[in-house]
Amino acid sequence: MNSILGVFGPWQIIFLLLILGLIITIVLVIVRLTVGKSNSIVINNKVSDPENNKVDRITSLERLQKLRDSGVLSEEEFMIEKNKIID
Repeated sequence: MNSILGVFGPWQIIFLLLILGLIITIVLVIVRLTVGKSNSIVINNKVSDPENNKVDRITSLERLQKLRDSGVLSEEEFMIEKNKIID
């Protein structure tokens, strides 16, 4: 440690560590934003595919029916949500 302190003073080492932490934080933010964008692109492509859109709508309707059958949704709420999915 003496050799490092001999070249840099204690405040310079603290400054270098802070800069290193800042660089790591920026890289992590960039990676997270990049991964988020790539996931949204896949989702957008999936939605634009008519076959997948049909499957998603059927799955949504099935879930909605289960919620109605279990009593979580009233008949009126079920019809409102069903119309949103169908339209």
